[in-house]
Amino acid sequence: MLASVYDFCDYFGMTLEDFFHEDDSKDKIIRQLNHLLTEKLNVDDLTLLFNFVDTLDKKSLRALLETYSTYHAVRIEKESKKTKIV
Repeated sequence: MLASVYDFCDYFGMTLEDFFHEDDSKDKIIRQLNHLLTEKLNVDDLTLLFNFVDTLDKKSLRALLETYSTYHAVRIEKESKKTKIV
């Protein structure tokens, strides 16, 4: 027996809207990143960034991002402590 989409949704307790809903969370992040980069960088800088990222594998890129994130957090913490002392 061939079940319809409606039967499938009914069996799993979901609506047709739920069944056909596309998860655009990844697209939203890509749009936000694109907006941020084009706002902050000119075409030449974007090309440099693209070429740089293109040379890295996923593991190296992740390590680079984590390293910078840690560096940035420590720098902010040090700046915060300097401000409190003064």
